[in-house]
Amino acid sequence: YLGSPNREAFLPADRQRALVLVTNRFPSFTTLNGEGYFEGEPLPTLIIQIATMDRFSLSELCQELCVEFDQEWIGVSDGELYRSVKRFRREASNDLTLSVTLGS
Repeated sequence: YLGSPNREAFLPADRQRALVLVTNRFPSFTTLNGEGYFEGEPLPTLIIQIATMDRFSLSELCQELCVEFDQEWIGVSDGELYRSVKRFRREASNDLTLSVTLGS
């Protein structure tokens, strides 16, 4: 789930930027326009459905989308489980860290 970076409908150019990133990793997928709610406010959301067992590539894609759209996290639904994949942060040691928040 990719929320709109400006809380308005995705512009065609923004949608295309997202689709290019997805296509670079996964040649087959489905997209839907949706409306999520973040902190009680509606948020236009691009729903990207990918059938894959490659969790590493999926996590990498989430990171790319976070950077491209200046997002703190990307929502991922895996069957019955929803999780937020947080953007990598560089620590003082220059090691990359990844936080995953599990939710219902």
